[in-house]
Amino acid sequence: MHPRDEKLLELLMILQKKGDVCVTVISGVECCKYTGVIDQIFDDCYLVLDSGKGVKIYVPIDCIYKIIYYIDDHQLCIFERN
Repeated sequence: MHPRDEKLLELLMILQKKGDVCVTVISGVECCKYTGVIDQIFDDCYLVLDSGKGVKIYVPIDCIYKIIYYIDDHQLCIFERN
């Protein structure tokens, strides 16, 4: 695992079940944004977002480009890969 992926994985574990996050995923030439609560991380490879509407979104961690989240419900933070 690349060191930047280890940092991302650590952040995801901290944010798990803490509130909504917005995840930008880039795969090939396509870019998608998903919002939800991090429900689960498995095999250190996949992130499971719960949209709150009974829909779970499975996201490959290595395709995550950006995460927007809040600290203490009021401070906006952005994690972006270089």
